[in-house]
Amino acid sequence: MFDTLMSMPLLSGISRERLAQALSSVKLQFCKYADGESIVSIGDHCDSATLLISGLARVSITDEVSHFELQYTLGAPDALLPEYIFGRAVSQPAEIKAIGEVSVLRIAKTDYLMLLQSDPVFVLNMLNTLSLKSQHAFEGVLAISGSNLARRVALWVTALTPLRATDIRLHCAANISEAFGVEAAVMQSVLTQMQGDGYITSFSDVALTVADRRSILPLLR
Repeated sequence: MFDTLMSMPLLSGISRERLAQALSSVKLQFCKYADGESIVSIGDHCDSATLLISGLARVSITDEVSHFELQYTLGAPDALLPEYIFGRAVSQPAEIKAIGEVSVLRIAKTDYLMLLQSDPVFVLNMLNTLSLKSQHAFEGVLAISGSNLARRVALWVTALTPLRATDIRLHCAANISEAFGVEAAVMQSVLTQMQGDGYITSFSDVALTVADRRSILPLLR
C-alpha cells in the first residue's frame, strides 16, 4: 500500500517513514467500486482529494451546451481531477466511473490542508500539478492559431488531459476542422498522416482518439 501511495504524484518525494507519520494525523477513507459504478458525478461538491490507488477510471467531461466532449482513462496510482480540490469552482465538472474493480482513497479537504502544512514537499507536488495544468491550458489556447496543424492538435490533446491519460477521445458537435479554422480536406490529410505515424489511433469528421497521451508528445519537441 505504501509503495502505491509513495508513487502517487501528490504524495511522492518523501520517505516511507515520513509519509506514514504525515498520514497518521489525517483521516483516510478507503472506498471500493464495482465495474461501471460512479466514483464522481457531475455537480458533486469538491470536498476531498480523490486518489486512485488500484484499477482504472473513465473520465467524461462535456461542456454545458454539449458542443464538446472529452473522455480519457486513468490508471492507478493517480489523482482524479486534483485541480478542483481548491479554488472557486466548487462543483465537479466530470463523470468518473470505475472500469473493473477500483479502489479509491479520499482525504477530506480540511485534512488535506493539514497534510500540506505538514511537509513542504506536499505543497510542491500540488503546485507542480496546478502549474502544469495551467501551462498546458495556455499552450492549448495558443495552439489553435498556430501554423503547424499537427502540433496544434497535439497541444490541444495535451492541454485537456493529465499526464498519464490513455484511451483519449475528443468529440466535437461540429467538424473538428471548424474548431481549428481549416478546410476539411486539410484536416483530413493531417490526421491521416498523424494516424499513419502512430500519433493518433483513429479519427472522423467530428472525433479523434489517442491511445496514450505520451504517444503524441514527440510532436511537441
